[in-house]
Amino acid sequence: MPYFDWNEYYTLAQELVEKDGEKYSRASISKAYYGLFNTLCGKVTFHDRKDKHQKLIEILKNAHNHEEIKDDCYYDLEREEWVRIGIQLEDLRKERNHADYDSYSISRKRALDVLEIVESIFEMLKKT
Repeated sequence: MPYFDWNEYYTLAQELVEKDGEKYSRASISKAYYGLFNTLCGKVTFHDRKDKHQKLIEILKNAHNHEEIKDDCYYDLEREEWVRIGIQLEDLRKERNHADYDSYSISRKRALDVLEIVESIFEMLKKT
């Protein structure tokens, strides 16, 4: 059975952000985050599935202890790049939580900013 390409969520996020309306900006942020999150999950080994989002962030931010980052991925990026991805993923998770759960307004510009960060991470991951 073929695997789903989580990059397609990022493509969907790009399509959504072009539509007019806050609901599209919110959905764009959410899809961009989940596309990146699930792509990154494929590059690590989880020993515990509890709070996978926070665990992934911790694994990446503590990349000096790379036992959980798969060897075929780890050596393709500098340790500092993995740490930066972890920090950015933590910020993106907060943005996704705001988009999915909070009632205050989310602008299209905010969604575009999120997509720019996600795109930069996907560019780094092309080396892996």
